[in-house]
Amino acid sequence: MKSFVLAAALLVLAPAAARAQSTTADLPPMIEFSSMGELDVRAAPVIRIAEGRFAASPERVWEVLPEVLRELGIEPQVDTTRERVMGNTRITAPRVGGERTSRYMTCGNDGGGPASAGQYRIRLNLVTQVRAEGTGTRTFTRLVGTATSVQGGSGSVMGCVTTGRLEQKIAAGITARLANAAAPARQ
Repeated sequence: MKSFVLAAALLVLAPAAARAQSTTADLPPMIEFSSMGELDVRAAPVIRIAEGRFAASPERVWEVLPEVLRELGIEPQVDTTRERVMGNTRITAPRVGGERTSRYMTCGNDGGGPASAGQYRIRLNLVTQVRAEGTGTRTFTRLVGTATSVQGGSGSVMGCVTTGRLEQKIAAGITARLANAAAPARQ
């Protein structure tokens, strides 16, 4: 019976991992049995890293990245302790890139979670690293979030997982800016 319950729990957790459209660097879920034979399933936090590839120099991608972030309403901050790392670790605006922050995160219950009900305030932490790869460039974007109740109180902070939408917007913005710069001037 325990093996059936364990297999069922893994099937419930697997779709979330399969939905990831980016490379995942997530921790394995923790599944424990209590001494009384009951199943206790806790999913570990999931951190997804979205990778982008660009046929441009790292210097050029680094140059357009702050423009892309500002266009989305994110004030870029540079991590001076690491090379070519930019983002913002305290995004508290209710809208980013023309959409509610809840469109970029799944918090609590999947799909119809608290964030989609508007009962929670989401704080985003976004970091993008730019690296040389052969003759081109790779970017690695990590977006994580937390949700807290808008009603205050002693409610706990809950972790959120990215949907990949904001990372896609960043990659599309970089691609568009690089294409505009490469296009010959029209007369």
